[in-house]
Amino acid sequence: MSRGLPGAKVVPISNNPWGLTPAQARVMTAICETGCQKLAADALGLSASTVEYHVAIAARAMGERTRLGKYLAWDRWLRSGSRAPARHLERPAAVAR
Repeated sequence: MSRGLPGAKVVPISNNPWGLTPAQARVMTAICETGCQKLAADALGLSASTVEYHVAIAARAMGERTRLGKYLAWDRWLRSGSRAPARHLERPAAVAR
């Protein structure tokens, strides 16, 4: 039996710009598709704490400060279609004063 979201996008793991693992990529995609971590956990057949763990590790890899920021960055990358490293999603360098 296959677990996951019906009609979920295929995530090209090896080409994501943050180097997320397959599990982290599946969790991030499920959250973007369902709208929340609990529904993503249910859809993937995982516990809420496992989803939270993958999100925390992914957040460190992505360098985003907020939950919304990381979900938006992931969703934008998924929707970009090119699957090339998303340079436009990287945080701009701090401006020297």
